Amino acid sequence: MGGRKFRLKLRTRLLIYILSATAVIYVGALLYIVFNTKKALVDESISYVNATAEKNANRVKDDLDVDITICRTIASAYLGYKDIPKAKRVKIYNDMLKNVLLNDNHFVSFWVSWELNAIDPDYDREHGRERYTYYRDGDQLIYQEEVLETNVEQVSGIYYDIKAKPAETITEPYFYSYTGEEDKQILEASVAVPIMDNGEFAGLVGADIELERFHSIISKIKPFENAYAFLVSNQGSIVSHPKQDLINMPVSDSELGGKNNENIVENIRAGKSFAYETKLNDNETYYVSFAPFTVGNSNTPWSVAILVPKSVILSKANQILWISVIVGLIGLLLIGLIIRFIANKITNPLRDTTKILTSLSRGIIDQQTQIRTSGKDELSEMAQALEKVMVAMKNSASFAREIGKGNLHESFEPLGEKDVLGNALLRMRSNLVELRKKNDENHWMQNSILQVSETLQGEKSAPELASETLSVLSKILDFNIASLFLEEEGIYKLIGSYAYNKRKSNSNQFKPGSGLIGQAVLEKKTLTFTDVPDDYISIKSGLGEVTPSHILIVPLIFQKEVIAVLEMGSVKAFNKLQMDLIEQVSENLAIAFNSIKIRSEMKALLIKTQEQAEELRVQQEELREANEELESQTKALKASEEELQEQQEELRVTNEELEEKTKSLEQQKSEISEKNLQLENTRKDLERKAEELAVASKYKSEFLANMSHELRTPLNSLLILSQSLADNKDGNLNEEQVESAEIIQKSGTDLLNMINDILDLSKIESGKMTINYEAVDIQNVSDNIYQYFKHVTEQKGIDLSIEISDKLPSHFTTDQQKLEQVIKNFVSNAVKFTNEGGVRITFDKAPKDSNLSKSGLEPENAIAISVIDTGIGIPKDKQLEIFEAFQQVDGSTSRNYGGTGLGLSISRELTRILGGEIQLVL
Repeated sequence: MGGRKFRLKLRTRLLIYILSATAVIYVGALLYIVFNTKKALVDESISYVNATAEKNANRVKDDLDVDITICRTIASAYLGYKDIPKAKRVKIYNDMLKNVLLNDNHFVSFWVSWELNAIDPDYDREHGRERYTYYRDGDQLIYQEEVLETNVEQVSGIYYDIKAKPAETITEPYFYSYTGEEDKQILEASVAVPIMDNGEFAGLVGADIELERFHSIISKIKPFENAYAFLVSNQGSIVSHPKQDLINMPVSDSELGGKNNENIVENIRAGKSFAYETKLNDNETYYVSFAPFTVGNSNTPWSVAILVPKSVILSKANQILWISVIVGLIGLLLIGLIIRFIANKITNPLRDTTKILTSLSRGIIDQQTQIRTSGKDELSEMAQALEKVMVAMKNSASFAREIGKGNLHESFEPLGEKDVLGNALLRMRSNLVELRKKNDENHWMQNSILQVSETLQGEKSAPELASETLSVLSKILDFNIASLFLEEEGIYKLIGSYAYNKRKSNSNQFKPGSGLIGQAVLEKKTLTFTDVPDDYISIKSGLGEVTPSHILIVPLIFQKEVIAVLEMGSVKAFNKLQMDLIEQVSENLAIAFNSIKIRSEMKALLIKTQEQAEELRVQQEELREANEELESQTKALKASEEELQEQQEELRVTNEELEEKTKSLEQQKSEISEKNLQLENTRKDLERKAEELAVASKYKSEFLANMSHELRTPLNSLLILSQSLADNKDGNLNEEQVESAEIIQKSGTDLLNMINDILDLSKIESGKMTINYEAVDIQNVSDNIYQYFKHVTEQKGIDLSIEISDKLPSHFTTDQQKLEQVIKNFVSNAVKFTNEGGVRITFDKAPKDSNLSKSGLEPENAIAISVIDTGIGIPKDKQLEIFEAFQQVDGSTSRNYGGTGLGLSISRELTRILGGEIQLVL
């Protein structure tokens, strides 16, 4: 009886201890899980509300972006307005506005406003604009044309707000009716895009859009029961709401604003995502989430807000809470019954198991502990299973340590398909292997593109670039043989190769459609060739030769034209990563070879122009020598005549000597006749050479003019493409590629300016330069020059001043555009060669002692325009040369100041045509 009582006491104590400890741990874990589950459900619901708000904000943004994109497109089309007569311009552009209204019913009106001083050069007031409007009146489109603000000193409104700070804009919503009838008023907003002409504000394209269409989007937003959404403008006005009486009301004044959210409008204006809780008039607490979005390139974000009753968010969490509590209590009761049933079997195995579990709870898995069991009951199976778990955890820990060291190839076998930890470790290793592989591929791709880009830098010939490119690509792509064919006059000729060995019928040039090279040109796509004949081409080395098994032919395309063709051969197939690299670098290679081609053509044209100039100089020298010879012959003739007079005088004195020298006199007369005949022939030769010189000069001028026009077309395309690359709107170029595009754009601009100078010079020489005389305002000329150079002088840190004498009249007659071109050339040179001090421009009467014999002007009736600078000055030996074409003060190859050397030559000729002259004063 005593022993039995002892066993019951031990079992009871064991039951109490285990059940108490288990109950505390179980209840604590249950409460932790339940409350964390509740919090997670609430957070998930709030995240879902926020995500729904952002998603629908993007939907509204997409609709508004389409509207502002249409305005932006029309604004871009309007940039060509100067080249179209007004009547034709108004018809074309108004048809565009009308078609937009016909095709898009959500537009209430479409309008464009022009600055009068942008479309009318004679308009000289600060304000004034023309507005053309199409608006709906029922099923009809009404057109309205009006001139506004021509006599207003101070103006305001959206037009002048955008004019002050040009930017895309969407206005606050407002009720409006074009007919003036209140019952036809609708809620609308205006979107507007400025028209910028060379950085100057020229007008505005805008549209009035109805906002009721967003009600269908907003009304469908119901992430939870009794939840709803509304749309808010930048200034906090409600645009769309299920309650119609709240539309166009400030959200801060409505029940939606909350009691403690004074900064709600500030957050909307700042474009912030925010949320808060508030009580509405129904005395229920709501969770309110705001999601901002920005329309186009404007700086006035709108927001979509969603209201969800907090009770709805908490309902599911509370339900799960009670279910978990009930299940937990049932589980606790079952645990007690199970512990009571097995209490008398848990003695030594319990202590051993406790030790192991204690070690596991502390993260110790290397401790060796044997569980003492007897028999083959559940406790024994538990001990065996626990030992297996210990072994498995040791293996998993060892495997995890190897992964942590970076060893991703260590062998490991999980316990089975349901071994969560083991299979998770295997998946983690697989993901790390895949991630390492992708990182290696990306690193290889970036380094390869960088190596090719470095090869494209610098000024190189086409063969040099081809050789370097093939050499770099061979190291990157591991091909064995390659060749590169460049287009020349419609034929693709071999300009570079790598380990190339000509075999059989292989040709060094191809026409489009001829051979694989020509076929690639014709189809404008990459060709692969795997069934290569043994005698097609071979790869030779010191040990022998082999035929490539894979041929890849890649056309290098620039602006839909095949500039060159790259052919590569390899004994191994090209993988996808290599093909992706080839596709990425092919466009850069095409641009590089096209640039070399354009540069070569420009050099050839420049050399040809210089040769013609040299021929002209030689002809001028021959003409000068002929004139000198003619002068010497004339002097000889005069000397002969004087000698004849002396002889005649002698004959009058002595008649006898006259008879004796008659024959001599006749002979001298014959010689004089021959000399006169030679003189006449010389004069005719001079006239013929002068005519030939005039014809040559005419042909040269016409050639330069025609070539300038021909060059500007591809050059403009080059400038547009390089500007597009420099803008990098798609964000697919790195900083070096963007910088290269900007360098191309700047060089192209400099080249276009040089071509314009050559065209002006050729027009002057061919006599085709037209002069438009008009009354010119001196103050207007001064303002134009000051605005043109103000930013340049500010950037260089030098002064710019213009002085107009009170003695001058306010207007004088000349060609204002040509006059400003001459002044700009001199001021541009002054700014270029001035690093300290400044540049001063003066308009004054010409000094009375001025020598104006070249132009024939009278000093008292002449105006003197002076450009004075504190720059480096002009050496004496350069003062006459700088007014000749292609001459500069610093003509060395290492000069610090760029330019074509045509500006002063053009200025001299324009001044001569305008009836003036240029004088250099030191």
